Amino acid sequence: MTMIETTTSSYRMLFDQSPVSLWVEDFSLINVFVESLRAEGVTDLRAFFHTYPERFAECVQELKVLDVNNATLRLYKAKSLEELKQNMHKIFQAEAAACIMESIIAIADGRKQFDGQGINYDLEGNKLHFRITWTITGDTIEDYQKVIVAMQDMTHLEKVRKELEERETLFRCIFEQASEGMLLMDASGKILLVNKAMTLLTNLSAKHIVGFHLWDFLR
Repeated sequence: MTMIETTTSSYRMLFDQSPVSLWVEDFSLINVFVESLRAEGVTDLRAFFHTYPERFAECVQELKVLDVNNATLRLYKAKSLEELKQNMHKIFQAEAAACIMESIIAIADGRKQFDGQGINYDLEGNKLHFRITWTITGDTIEDYQKVIVAMQDMTHLEKVRKELEERETLFRCIFEQASEGMLLMDASGKILLVNKAMTLLTNLSAKHIVGFHLWDFLR
């Protein structure tokens, strides 16, 4: 085995065994499409795509998936790259459009790096939340033909965030509607929040309570 073959094999192993979803994509035709729009006189690409969604759909079709790693197949519940490619319409549903558009605009603007968040679906219809990053290493056509896109799964974190928001909403509802006077303090005794019952009980508005320490308030 030659040095080149050994290096290629090592890179392939790292690619396949990475725990992060990795895609190899061809961006080159995106540049061709964007340049054709500029030749037509389009200057504000984002506004143009919002006005003509069918042209945006045409542009997205120029984004080609060349390869994915094993983590991607597991995450999207696909048996092979071909199955994944045949079901791109299931993966990139309407909610994915915003991030794809920002990625295309980044390419059109000549940016070499992109970092965004988006939504995909696996082949069983489960929603997946991602942080999406890519880097273009040079300016040649070859540099745009094989771009590695990393999709970091944030689905669990998004679920936790929503649960925390729901708990906070429930807490605030209970806190505000309680018939007893209630206040929330930090570890130093500083008052952070009071409910309506407390303001009625003390005949003081919230602005005269919040921000003070408990011992100041009780004087």
